Amino acid sequence: MGNKPHEAAKAVLWRNVQALMEFHFGVKDRSNQNKLARETKIGLGTAARIKRAGESPEDPSSNSTGLEKIEQIAERFGVEMWQLLSPDFDPEDAKDRQRWRKLYTRLTHEERQKVFDMLELLKGADVDRT
Repeated sequence: MGNKPHEAAKAVLWRNVQALMEFHFGVKDRSNQNKLARETKIGLGTAARIKRAGESPEDPSSNSTGLEKIEQIAERFGVEMWQLLSPDFDPEDAKDRQRWRKLYTRLTHEERQKVFDMLELLKGADVDRT
């Protein structure tokens, strides 16, 4: 059986959840799965199914995870749901994006326009990088 998109998504989801657990909980061991279940309130069985589906996505017994469970995980770690399914996900980048998003939302409309104008100016600037 070939690698179907939903199989790849299961593997990506588990890889990204593992990366978040390691980033936030520090160590990479079985206790992280228990912490994940407890802190997201998804239940240990769901955490185990996400792991099993991620490690053996082609296994027909590895069932899917509901969007509400993925949303609970995303909320706990302060990321967007789509980021958990992104093959290029990096917890450190997600933390930076979250910080910048908070700062940006505090800006007035005029301040946002100034930031946009400055970025446009920089994008068009011929900068000597030597």
